[in-house]
This record gives sequence, structure tokens and C-alpha cells, in this order.
Amino acid sequence: MGGDTVFLYKTMLFLDSPQPAWYTFCEVTDMKDSMNINIDEILIIAEKTERAEFRFDCHSRPYDGFVYFIKGDGEFTVADTTLTLPVMDGMIFFLRRGDSYRFRVDAGCRYVTSAYRLSGPSLGAAYAPFPFGVLTSDKEALLIKRMLREWESRREASYMRSKIAILSLYTELFSEEKPPLDPRVSAALDFIHRNFRRHFTGGELSAACSLSISHIRQKLREALGMSVTEYRDSLRIEAACEMLASGLFTPKETAADLGYSDVYHFTKVFTAKVGCTPAKYAKKKSSRT
Repeated sequence: MGGDTVFLYKTMLFLDSPQPAWYTFCEVTDMKDSMNINIDEILIIAEKTERAEFRFDCHSRPYDGFVYFIKGDGEFTVADTTLTLPVMDGMIFFLRRGDSYRFRVDAGCRYVTSAYRLSGPSLGAAYAPFPFGVLTSDKEALLIKRMLREWESRREASYMRSKIAILSLYTELFSEEKPPLDPRVSAALDFIHRNFRRHFTGGELSAACSLSISHIRQKLREALGMSVTEYRDSLRIEAACEMLASGLFTPKETAADLGYSDVYHFTKVFTAKVGCTPAKYAKKKSSRT
């Protein structure tokens, strides 16, 4: 290759040898090519559950996309090769248009599948071989979960936000420095997810992850790119959108369920985040059903 060469590393597990081996690779020609990809169109992002033995053979994939296994135990094989990767909880497989492959999963599975069109100079062999599979971090798993909810919410900006989320996922998985998530940060995130519907103190969060308040706030900002309060509010608004869209909850009931002191404060926060009042959002959603 001509010019300066930058190496980005991502650990992948290959089982095409007698002993499983971890390899790292991904070579790109320069910085602007390292993540120069575009999402031209998204066709679907969906969660599926298979309750029995799952067998899927794809002879020529019609679109780019990924398959992320929330739960599953089996194997993925690239057709006409000896390349076999394990299917396990948290494994994601990135696939290109035209790929041929097989999934074999025993005793059922739960997964997120997607289809979209990619373009850009980073899709050549110099960027990364396709198809391939990697184990996701807690942060990447959370990104996929939020991407799915965003797509399913069908909000006005959901299509664009889903595009950004897919690009963010590629960025996370191919970042040059990607240390594993601190287990104390995982504990903090777990606490927030279990308690975001109520008011909790910094002391409670600190106790849940065995870190000082200032330290865990700093670590969470580094991991999430936002403060504890901002992240908690994002979870609340996400839940509020689901509740209002269902038609089963009034704005007042939604505010009370999500820990807001009164419906007026909830309306102010919701409007700032979503762009319309909870009542208008619920009405707009009900008119589409």
C-alpha cells in the first residue's frame, strides 16, 4: 500500500483450526479512510425469537446488515470455506450484500437482525474482511438495544437517528483503543437501569458500584458521553415514548410512573427532548394506528 499506514485492531475468534485462536487485524491506508462509510438506506431493524432449533442458510444476502445474538448457542459458517465462528450471547455478525453463510443454533435463540445499504471507500478488503463476528461490549450491546427501540418508535427523527446509531456501532467496534468496560461501570449502569423510574441519590449509586460519587460520575461520562442525570432522563423519555404510544397511559400517569414530581415538569423535559408535548405525541401516535 502507498502512503502512511494506520493499523486498527479488533479481536475476533476463528475456529477453523484444531485449537480456537484469537486474531487481531484491520489495516487501512489513512485516517480519513478508516471509517469512511455511509448508510444509504435502512430497510429494517427487528428483534426475533426462535423457540426451537434454528437453521438458516443464506445463499446470497440481498443487503448489508448485522445479526446480533442476545441469547444463543451454536455456530456460524461462511459458505464454501472452513471459517466457522461461535454463536454465543453478545456475539454480532456483520454481513455484506452477496455473502453466503449458515447459522446453526440449538434450543432456540433471541436476536436482532437488520438490513441496510452501505457505501464508501472503507468497504474494501483493506478495511476489514466480510463476513466477520465479534463479541460486543456492554456499551455496544446497549447501543444496539437503543437503536432497536429508536427504529421501532417510528418517531420523526428515528430514521436519521438509526443511521447514526449504525455508524456509531461500526465506530465502536473498530476503534483503535477499546478497553473493556470497567465492571464497576457495568454495576453503575445496571443500577441506573433498575432505578431510573425513581429518584435516587449519588450515595446510592456510589454504594452500588463501590466508587466515590465523583469517580463514578467521571467514569460514566467517559463511557456514555453524558452525565448520570442526562442518561437517566434519556431512559425515562425512551420509556415515556413507549407508554404514550401504547395509548394505555395518560401524560399524568406516565409522569407519575417515571418519577417526575408533577406532569408540568415532565411536559417541559419531554418537549425539550422530543420536540412536542406528551399529549401531542400520544395523539400523533394514535392517529397512525
